[in-house]
Amino acid sequence: MHMILKKRIKKIVIKIVVICRGRALQSAAKSDPQVMGELRRWDKSLIILMQVLPKGPGMILSKQGRELRYLGSTQKQADLVINFKNIECAFPVMAGFMSAETGFAQNRMTVKGDIPLAMSLIRCINRILTFLFPGFISRRILKRVAPFTLKEQIIRLKILTLGIPFGH
Repeated sequence: MHMILKKRIKKIVIKIVVICRGRALQSAAKSDPQVMGELRRWDKSLIILMQVLPKGPGMILSKQGRELRYLGSTQKQADLVINFKNIECAFPVMAGFMSAETGFAQNRMTVKGDIPLAMSLIRCINRILTFLFPGFISRRILKRVAPFTLKEQIIRLKILTLGIPFGH
């Protein structure tokens, strides 16, 4: 019974993290120059699915033109699919205890599709993690965390106050 409760709590945490990251990516795609630069290299139209197997939470991102949209987790067809093998594999990465690079190196996830696109997505996620997490956490899971400029502080404030709650 204790194990089932722990698994449910982890699943709830991952669902919350997925929503926050999806909305933060959508917001950063409109305002952060680094994320916008990554998106310019992507195809004009594509769908990205990041999910926890077998039936865990997931995140669908859609790029149409210059716009990146978080679509929730209902669509299954995607150009790029990143699968975490299970909740136990996903939790440390999603909760900020481990970098995505370390998770990949430990075979916690698989990628189906364009590897350079997956790496670009990870760079975008790492960028939004610097906005979402306080510095002491970001420095633990990311290779480099530069101090924020005033403009980046404003972008961070926008993502935290408008992007995550309202999807702007």
